[in-house]
Amino acid sequence: MPMYDVIILPLAEEDIVNNTDYIAFEKCYYKNYKIFFYIDKEKTTVYVLRVLHMLVNAKPLLLKMRF
Repeated sequence: MPMYDVIILPLAEEDIVNNTDYIAFEKCYYKNYKIFFYIDKEKTTVYVLRVLHMLVNAKPLLLKMRF
């Protein structure tokens, strides 16, 4: 099985930072978050697109993204 690089996009990094603050303050579990990612098998790279709370309507946020 090939090794994959993982690239965290800026919006996902911002989500992680914001959610980490929330989790630390509220003592919430990480399992309440969805991680959206794309796997490029040709480049053996995983792109982390967003990390969002499960109650957030993710569809409009993901549709606005530019690659």
